[in-house]
Amino acid sequence: MVDGIKVYNEFYDKITEHIPASKFNTKLMKGGSIKINVADGEVYRLMTNILLEGRYAWHSYEDKHTRPIRVMARNLHHSCNPGGIVSDLQAREYKVIDAANKLKWGSKEPLDMFILTVSADENTNNIYEIASILGSKVEIQPLRKSKLIPQCKQCQAYGHTQRYCNKDPRCVKCAGKHHTRVQEAERSTTEMCTLRRSASR
Repeated sequence: MVDGIKVYNEFYDKITEHIPASKFNTKLMKGGSIKINVADGEVYRLMTNILLEGRYAWHSYEDKHTRPIRVMARNLHHSCNPGGIVSDLQAREYKVIDAANKLKWGSKEPLDMFILTVSADENTNNIYEIASILGSKVEIQPLRKSKLIPQCKQCQAYGHTQRYCNKDPRCVKCAGKHHTRVQEAERSTTEMCTLRRSASR
């Protein structure tokens, strides 16, 4: 998704200098954004290089075919070490990348379940056959999809994530063209200076 294209022919010519027209297509979206669909991963890499070098404002989405598989392991004590979980499963030749304890919404209380991240090339059936982790009987279930629309922490737009965003940063607090953490750092410094001045009086 590319924003801010003022002259489409110039944009199209720039792309076709490097990519045959048969390898991609574009679609004009509401708001003036241009959606680009490409033929394969190689064309995707060429396209992103063109957009980066041209300093275009754009974002993309995670490839469903290459993104890791995520499942929930239930009935696993919350005190279990995530690294130990990964090591145990890898020793049994499961392609597990990461394990993270699930926290209760609101209170952040640790629950007896872990989110497992597994390599995309793992056989899905193998994952659901896992019956125990660290000697404890577990139940592997699909991870429930969130109903919340993702919001990018880079540009603050909805529908994509920071990892796939190449737009200018925008502060969620003041809408300035900088990252939110800069605003928070400045606010923290200002508050600290104020406290110091008060203490010195």
